Amino acid sequence: MKVLIITYFFPPLNSIASLRLYSWAKYFAEEGIDVTVLTPKKYKFENDLELPFNNFKVIEIPIPKPFKLISFGKLINFLNRKYQLGIYYKTRLPDETIRWVKPAFEFAKQNEWDVVISSALPYTVHEVAWKLKKNGNCKLWVADWRDLFSENPIFTGIPLFKNIEKNIEKKYNNEADLVITVSEGLKNYWVKTTNKPVKIIYNGFFEEDYQKNGNCNPSDVISIFYAGSFYKERLIDYFFESLGYLREQGYDNFKLVVAGAFDIKEKVKNLRVPYEYKGFIKREEVIKLYFESHFLLFPLEQEKDLPNWKGILTGKIYEYLAVNLFTNKPIIIVGQTFDKERQEILEKSGCCIFLKNQQETINFFENYFKTKKVNINPNHEFIKFFSRKNQAQRLLGFIKEMLEWKKS
Repeated sequence: MKVLIITYFFPPLNSIASLRLYSWAKYFAEEGIDVTVLTPKKYKFENDLELPFNNFKVIEIPIPKPFKLISFGKLINFLNRKYQLGIYYKTRLPDETIRWVKPAFEFAKQNEWDVVISSALPYTVHEVAWKLKKNGNCKLWVADWRDLFSENPIFTGIPLFKNIEKNIEKKYNNEADLVITVSEGLKNYWVKTTNKPVKIIYNGFFEEDYQKNGNCNPSDVISIFYAGSFYKERLIDYFFESLGYLREQGYDNFKLVVAGAFDIKEKVKNLRVPYEYKGFIKREEVIKLYFESHFLLFPLEQEKDLPNWKGILTGKIYEYLAVNLFTNKPIIIVGQTFDKERQEILEKSGCCIFLKNQQETINFFENYFKTKKVNINPNHEFIKFFSRKNQAQRLLGFIKEMLEWKKS
């Protein structure tokens, strides 16, 4: 089987999306499949992913530079910051990666592919795959939507382009043989845009990355670790007020540890919460910190009960669960979610402690500081379902079924 994966995100670019596509290339190749990844040229950054490209090919094609009389870069950056438009940001129209479509298609059409998998966003990767399908260069096209496009709840886009974006979605999804996405919530949206089958391939974790850290032991200071972007919408007041109160009561052998973006330093400082900020660190260091911590913090943000927010399952969920395959590591859940799928995953994992208000938080930590005990019962079988290897094998199973169906 000859497979082409078309994606903007791929290592060394450090992103959850990169890991999703890397896992398919890695595990497909291990099955003896001829895999080629087509992606824009990557440039070196300090926190790059350092992952081997074993048994599959990676073709990087630069995005052609535009001919510019005037630079609009500063204006676009200002508008994106102020209004969260997502334009020229691999999210909404217009998108600079449209210039990549032609050279990418020109390369890919030189071969015949059994399967083409394109993973958006940006939407332009689907445009390359659509052209290959129309040109007769592939037997099966799988269109992967990791996020919403025209109805993206975070990036609002330019209203005048919304109908164009909706038409683009329908065009791709009606031509693709199989549509896949990352959650039940997003599937509920995508099934409305196509009469083709829609399947869920969850994000997940590389089990082998966690296995080698199983012997790490926490330090004497009780640490509550959070990995990712800690912005104001993730600031659950009652939780931090509880930590401040505990500190005032003489419990001082604990700290909050954060790796990633952290813009609530003043708030935490005012509440007298002891913290250690690691900044942006490599993925391997983050995984090690998971094991060296006593608790993993998962704030459910100040969410809205809106359809478009359903199905946004952050990769942090799976990483936290993975730790619990090798050691019992309680996940502290604060805040609330209107997403039943997210709630069910957390509950079924067997490793979460739900602290719904300030008094529950204070009572839990006071008891832990005195006894150093907490009861969780990780559901290993459930957690293993989300390993990236399992999810890649599920996708491969769907692909083989559809290829057999096309033969008959």
